[in-house]
Amino acid sequence: GRPSVRDAIATWARDNRVALRTHVVTDVEALLSARSSGESVVPATIALISGTGSIAWGRDATGREARAGGWGSLLGDEGSGYALVVSALRAITRAADEAVPLPAYAASLLEELGVVDLPELPAKLARMSRHEIARLATPLCTRFAENEVAVLLDDVAVQLARLVICVARKLQLSEDDYELVLGGGVLNGVLSLQQQLLVQLAAADLRPHSTRCLTDVAGEAARLAVTLAGMNP
Repeated sequence: GRPSVRDAIATWARDNRVALRTHVVTDVEALLSARSSGESVVPATIALISGTGSIAWGRDATGREARAGGWGSLLGDEGSGYALVVSALRAITRAADEAVPLPAYAASLLEELGVVDLPELPAKLARMSRHEIARLATPLCTRFAENEVAVLLDDVAVQLARLVICVARKLQLSEDDYELVLGGGVLNGVLSLQQQLLVQLAAADLRPHSTRCLTDVAGEAARLAVTLAGMNP
C-alpha cells in the first residue's frame, strides 16, 4: 500500500480511537503472514492475489521482502479479475466491429451487466466501479468452458505466474523453496486457473513446495494484529 494511504488510515484510526495502537497493512500482507502450522514449513512464502487487482508479495527466512504487480488498472493489473472481464468485453466489441459471431459467453456476460444493446456497454461500464466489474470474473469462468474463456484464462495464468516468478527471482528462491498462498475471488473461485498457474510455474522451474487458498483475509488480519500486539495467537 502507498505510504500516503497508510498514513491517512492510521490517522483516522487514531483520531477515532479505534485502538490503542494501529498498524495498517494490505490484504496481501495479511495473507503473507498466514503461515502453515508444523515444523516442515519451508522458510519462504509468496502471497498472490487476483481479485479487483493483482499482486505478488514474498518474504524469505531472513525477513527480506519483494513484490511485483499491484500497479493499478492504468499501469497494469494483468491477471486480475478486472483485467479478465475487460479482456472478455474487448473480445465482444472486436467481434462486433469485425461482423463475426460474438464469443459464446457474450449473451450471458452482457445480461449480467444489464446491457441489452451493445452500444450501451461503454456508458454502463462508466457507472460501475472496478470492484463491481471484477466480481463478474468468477461467474464468467465457472459458467463457461468454451474455448474463448479458456484462452482468456491461459493469459491470466501466464500473467499471474510472471508476478510469482518476479518475486521468487528477487528473493533468489528455487523450486520447492517457498509456500504459495493464494487469495482473491478469481484464484479462489476458479480451480482450473490454479492448475494452469502451477503448470506455468513448473515450466519456469519454480513450482512451490505447497499451495494454499485463503478466503478469510479478515481472520488473517485479526491473527496478525494479535501477533503484532505481542500476544500468542
